Amino acid sequence: MPIKAQKKFTLEDVTPGGNSYTRFVPQNLEQMQWWADTLVFVRDTDIIRLRPFTQKESVLCSLARLNNTLGKEALPLQRKMPLFSMPSKMSLVLFQLSNYLVFYDATKCCIVEKIKWKKDWKNKDYCLLNGYVAFTENDDLYIISPDKKKKINKESEKDVVYGQAVHRNEWGIQKGTFWSPKGNYLAFYRMDENMVADYTLTDNSKNPPETKTIKYPATGENSHQVTIGIYSVKTGKIFYLRTGMPFDRFFTNLAWSPDEKELYIAELNRLQDSCTVKAYAIKTGEIRSLFTETSATYVEPENPPFFIDSTRFVWQSERTGHNHLYLYNNEGVLLRPLTWGDWDVLELNGYEKDSGFLIISSTGGSPLERNIYKLSLKTGEREKLTTVGGQHQGLVSESGRFVVDNYSAVNVPRKIDIIQVNGKTEVSLVTAPNPYEGYPMPEVRYGTLKAADDTTDLHYRLTLPVPFDPNKKYPVVVHVYGGTHVQLVQNSWLGGSRGWELYMAQQGFVMFTLDNRGSANRGQGFEQAVFKNIGKVPMDDQLRGIVFLKSLPFIDTTRVGIYGWSFGGFMSTQLMCKTPHIFKAGVAGGSVIDWRFYEVMYGERYMQTPQINPEGYAENDLTTVARNLQGKFMMIHCELDPVVRIINTEQFLNAAKTAGKEVEFVRYQKHEHNVLGKDRVGLFEKVSAFFIQNLGK
Repeated sequence: MPIKAQKKFTLEDVTPGGNSYTRFVPQNLEQMQWWADTLVFVRDTDIIRLRPFTQKESVLCSLARLNNTLGKEALPLQRKMPLFSMPSKMSLVLFQLSNYLVFYDATKCCIVEKIKWKKDWKNKDYCLLNGYVAFTENDDLYIISPDKKKKINKESEKDVVYGQAVHRNEWGIQKGTFWSPKGNYLAFYRMDENMVADYTLTDNSKNPPETKTIKYPATGENSHQVTIGIYSVKTGKIFYLRTGMPFDRFFTNLAWSPDEKELYIAELNRLQDSCTVKAYAIKTGEIRSLFTETSATYVEPENPPFFIDSTRFVWQSERTGHNHLYLYNNEGVLLRPLTWGDWDVLELNGYEKDSGFLIISSTGGSPLERNIYKLSLKTGEREKLTTVGGQHQGLVSESGRFVVDNYSAVNVPRKIDIIQVNGKTEVSLVTAPNPYEGYPMPEVRYGTLKAADDTTDLHYRLTLPVPFDPNKKYPVVVHVYGGTHVQLVQNSWLGGSRGWELYMAQQGFVMFTLDNRGSANRGQGFEQAVFKNIGKVPMDDQLRGIVFLKSLPFIDTTRVGIYGWSFGGFMSTQLMCKTPHIFKAGVAGGSVIDWRFYEVMYGERYMQTPQINPEGYAENDLTTVARNLQGKFMMIHCELDPVVRIINTEQFLNAAKTAGKEVEFVRYQKHEHNVLGKDRVGLFEKVSAFFIQNLGK
């Protein structure tokens, strides 16, 4: 066998943060974005522009020319092309430097404008139409123009946050400021956290330790109160929408009407079983309730209205059991459903106005795939634009005529093409080579097995050792997540296998992953199987996976391990304690242990409140089953975790100690919910060594 074929990759190769990790990431195009109907991206040290109709490329801006201009302005030189955006149809490039926003004329190679930028200014939101930038400093909201900086909220109030994402980023909320379509107004969130309990994070990497107090609204406790302000650029005045009571509602999916006269908001009650879409008139304050969706379980709006024109918008809803599109007029009258069937719309990517086609991504054809379609607004007819199965990410040009198709499949590392929506023009931009070429790779098998209901098909991925001998017996590690909004098994590069799974296969382990009921992209019924008892159905389905593994002649059923993080840490801990006879070793990181300690928005969606559902909370309190632990168990938590508080792991460790059970505990300093950067390599070195020691090769 050639020497090259005998090479083995290391954790530095396959772990994000590793010294050689980028060598094993499939080739991509950096900072890819549309500039009207011209595609721009970074290649090497240049910003390239590509016109799909002519298929011709040219250099818009080179790093050498940019640095030459920066030097003349006494601005810091750049080692690589900095983050940029294309704010206008002119040849202006907006660069984000460490301490400046720079507007660079790529044609004349000169700086048109520069705005000094401080490191603690965050949440930048640039408005093309008025040239203003909204941003936050600490908990206050500002706007800045080339000549002045202005604070929006007049008072700095204790525990009140302006212009930042609210509701702990649930319901698709990623930002806290929203410029109107013509740039005349800025809508923003105001979040009052005075009524929310304090929680202290301690950074023990400092001497003496430093503490930071955060607000954490836990299930059943007080949540923060959100209001929405409107700032007028013309008058400089603010008014707040009269949203009324109750105060503990969730204001989600903000969208301006095209004429700027109204702001649309999807308002969700605390119990999350009723959502009303309302329109707030900016000048009169009038409130119009357009329609309401209710559910016996929960309603989860995750996308704002998508306006087709000034009188019609598309709304996404799971009201029929799958996420589909519905066309409404601006009076809240349903005109017609646009999609239907036993599959999910994953994203509304864009709109081709001239021909009336929506561009969507969906699971149509297979829940393991994401394909791109054009959808007739008039007839509802769909036409598939992607010709090869896989995971396709669509990026639609301003006019809707072109789509960048960035995709992978099990045996396709990455391919990037430009598709013409109403024609045959196709441009191939990238066909990535296999980054593992020359390395012996594990065989990865895919299949289905029946869930614990004996009806539902579940998808699994089985990664075999390298080399593999079917006559030998191997240890197996179950890599589990199991929670909502996540799908681990897909028709994507290597089936979605993580680098650590490949590494462990190289160490002689079988790696197994199963998407149980409760995971993503299989419809509402599949996900909502966890309602009011978040752990039972996922655990029962994972045990069906264990039955399947035990049926395989090459599995050593005395050497079964399990690993998971976050919800996966909850699952690992639950399975180690509720079925202790199965697992010889387990690792749980960032684990939820008691859902009373988790946040209102996520926790109450699936479990309601502890007051309403005490039985469900009691059954999923893992401190009560710590006494059953038998196998070797490692728990990991980051000291500064603001998502799953470390009190979860500490409570379990106390319960295990009281019961006389030994648990190895690893505490990571300086990190939040995940261990990132170079420390991530060390994390997986520790986890790998744990399984090698306790399950053997």
